[in-house]
Amino acid sequence: MLYKKFTFFSILILIISFLLEFILIYTIEKKILFIKFIKESLCEVKKIVWPKPKETIQMTITVFSFVLFMAFFLRSVDKFLEFFLYNLILR
Repeated sequence: MLYKKFTFFSILILIISFLLEFILIYTIEKKILFIKFIKESLCEVKKIVWPKPKETIQMTITVFSFVLFMAFFLRSVDKFLEFFLYNLILR
Protein backbone atom coordinates (compact mmCIF):
# COMPACT_ATOMS: atom_id res chain seq x y z
CA MET A 1 0.00 0.00 0.00
CA LEU A 2 2.84 2.36 0.81
CA TYR A 3 4.37 1.64 -2.58
CA LYS A 4 1.16 2.78 -4.36
CA LYS A 5 1.15 6.08 -2.45
CA PHE A 6 4.74 6.80 -3.42
CA THR A 7 3.96 6.00 -7.03
CA PHE A 8 0.97 8.34 -6.98
CA PHE A 9 3.02 11.15 -5.44
CA SER A 10 5.92 10.64 -7.81
CA ILE A 11 3.57 10.82 -10.81
CA LEU A 12 1.90 13.90 -9.34
CA ILE A 13 5.27 15.56 -8.79
CA LEU A 14 6.29 14.72 -12.34
CA ILE A 15 3.11 16.25 -13.76
CA ILE A 16 3.51 19.37 -11.62
CA SER A 17 7.13 19.73 -12.68
CA PHE A 18 6.13 19.48 -16.35
CA LEU A 19 3.50 22.17 -15.83
CA LEU A 20 5.95 24.45 -14.07
CA GLU A 21 8.51 23.92 -16.80
CA PHE A 22 5.93 24.75 -19.46
CA ILE A 23 4.95 27.93 -17.60
CA LEU A 24 8.59 28.92 -17.18
CA ILE A 25 9.39 28.35 -20.86
CA TYR A 26 6.26 30.23 -21.91
CA THR A 27 7.11 33.28 -19.78
CA ILE A 28 10.75 33.26 -20.90
CA GLU A 29 9.66 33.16 -24.55
CA LYS A 30 7.30 36.06 -23.92
CA LYS A 31 10.12 38.05 -22.30
CA ILE A 32 12.45 37.27 -25.18
CA LEU A 33 9.83 38.37 -27.70
CA PHE A 34 9.18 41.56 -25.74
CA ILE A 35 12.90 42.38 -25.57
CA LYS A 36 13.21 41.68 -29.30
CA PHE A 37 10.26 44.00 -29.97
CA ILE A 38 11.86 46.79 -27.92
CA LYS A 39 15.18 46.43 -29.77
CA GLU A 40 13.49 46.49 -33.17
CA SER A 41 11.43 49.52 -32.16
CA LEU A 42 14.55 51.41 -31.13
CA CYS A 43 16.19 50.56 -34.46
CA GLU A 44 13.14 51.91 -36.29
CA VAL A 45 13.17 55.12 -34.24
CA LYS A 46 16.79 55.68 -35.23
CA LYS A 47 15.76 55.53 -38.91
CA ILE A 48 13.40 58.51 -38.58
CA VAL A 49 14.46 61.52 -40.62
CA TRP A 50 13.24 64.74 -39.03
CA PRO A 51 12.67 67.74 -41.29
CA LYS A 52 14.95 70.74 -41.12
CA PRO A 53 13.55 73.94 -39.54
CA LYS A 54 13.35 75.60 -42.97
CA GLU A 55 11.29 72.70 -44.37
CA THR A 56 9.01 72.81 -41.34
CA ILE A 57 8.34 76.52 -41.80
CA GLN A 58 7.68 76.08 -45.54
CA MET A 59 5.23 73.23 -44.94
CA THR A 60 3.47 75.18 -42.19
CA ILE A 61 3.03 78.19 -44.49
CA THR A 62 1.75 75.90 -47.25
CA VAL A 63 -0.83 74.31 -44.96
CA PHE A 64 -2.03 77.66 -43.57
CA SER A 65 -2.30 79.07 -47.10
CA PHE A 66 -4.36 76.10 -48.23
CA VAL A 67 -6.63 76.38 -45.18
CA LEU A 68 -7.20 80.10 -45.78
CA PHE A 69 -7.92 79.50 -49.48
CA MET A 70 -10.42 76.74 -48.68
CA ALA A 71 -12.10 78.88 -46.02
CA PHE A 72 -12.46 81.75 -48.48
CA PHE A 73 -13.71 79.42 -51.23
CA LEU A 74 -16.29 77.67 -49.04
CA ARG A 75 -17.50 80.98 -47.59
CA SER A 76 -17.93 82.33 -51.14
CA VAL A 77 -19.87 79.25 -52.26
CA ASP A 78 -22.05 79.45 -49.13
CA LYS A 79 -22.86 83.13 -49.69
CA PHE A 80 -23.58 82.53 -53.39
CA LEU A 81 -25.98 79.68 -52.58
CA GLU A 82 -27.58 81.75 -49.83
CA PHE A 83 -28.14 84.65 -52.22
CA PHE A 84 -29.35 82.35 -54.99
CA LEU A 85 -31.75 80.34 -52.83
CA TYR A 86 -33.20 83.08 -50.64
CA ASN A 87 -33.33 86.05 -53.02
CA LEU A 88 -34.11 84.44 -56.36
CA ILE A 89 -35.96 81.20 -55.66
CA LEU A 90 -37.79 81.78 -52.37
CA ARG A 91 -39.19 85.22 -53.21
